[in-house]
Amino acid sequence: MQNEFQPEKMGPAARRALWGIGIYIFIIGLIFYASTKIVLTKQESQEIFQTVQWSWVFAGWGFMCSALWALGYRWRALLPSDKKTSGSFLGASLCSGLLLNYAIPGPFGELGSAWLVHKRYDIPMSTSLTGGMVARLLGLATAALAVVVIWVAVDLQIDAELWIFFQVSVVAVLGGFCLLVALMMFPQKWIRLLESKSSNKITNGLLSMLNSVAQLNSVGQWGAAILWSIIGHLLAYIGIVFALWGVVGSVSLVGVAFTYAVGTCLGAVAFLFPGSQVTWDAMFAGLLVFTVGLTPVAAGVSTLVLRVAQLCMMSVGAVALPILYNSIQSEVS
Repeated sequence: MQNEFQPEKMGPAARRALWGIGIYIFIIGLIFYASTKIVLTKQESQEIFQTVQWSWVFAGWGFMCSALWALGYRWRALLPSDKKTSGSFLGASLCSGLLLNYAIPGPFGELGSAWLVHKRYDIPMSTSLTGGMVARLLGLATAALAVVVIWVAVDLQIDAELWIFFQVSVVAVLGGFCLLVALMMFPQKWIRLLESKSSNKITNGLLSMLNSVAQLNSVGQWGAAILWSIIGHLLAYIGIVFALWGVVGSVSLVGVAFTYAVGTCLGAVAFLFPGSQVTWDAMFAGLLVFTVGLTPVAAGVSTLVLRVAQLCMMSVGAVALPILYNSIQSEVS
């Protein structure tokens, strides 16, 4: 996959993403405006906007954006220690990748981030890409474990008719968690299994990832990556809580944690499909209604406010991408 990556596509993709961000912000503005005019939502929407505490909202956005910085250090923990990589550079690369994914569905953003690190630190593209992929797997496994623990340990206030749906979803997440752990703990067994299969892009990609996982035999590397993954999730969670405090006031902290963890698990694959942002927003708003107890209007407004934080991360990526790219080009020349 890395051999098919074309760096020259990053510029057009970034410009396309910026246009998309502008259009998305315009749509969010229209939705906010319409919600204050439509009879069914007018009174509640106006009450929400009149009572918003922007200090909490801005603090929440700040914490959510800082999570990318922590995830940069998680990625760093999984790269060769002799290369002296910068966690801040990796965090900026992740912001750039987030921007690129907005323009081109699929793993183009991950490839772009890996290419920037590959060029900056002379790390093999496969090593850089696999470090990023393993970091994502760790983040996904951490979120999946949180989903299961919260569901088992806490009595969430879920409507009886929806209980079965959530139960099945949690079981599916648990199955995914077990699979991820098996991939990371027993890579050699999976490698032997895949080598016995016919070669194609999927099996070759999995083999490349598993071979790199097999080389990560340092307990220190795994421990540091897991720690930074937890820190990144905590920063994002705190940011969401702060933003919700600013928009709707007091909320169920456990309900928000469950919503965030489930949203993270679903969002890990949503980026592969066009229109994933809209789908994820609708799903997240629904979870806020069913697990936090917000009204549909409050959940919708809150989700759009949280979406602005992600657009801010993409804007950071828009600023960082040309700077990172030009710095690499100047070093090469």
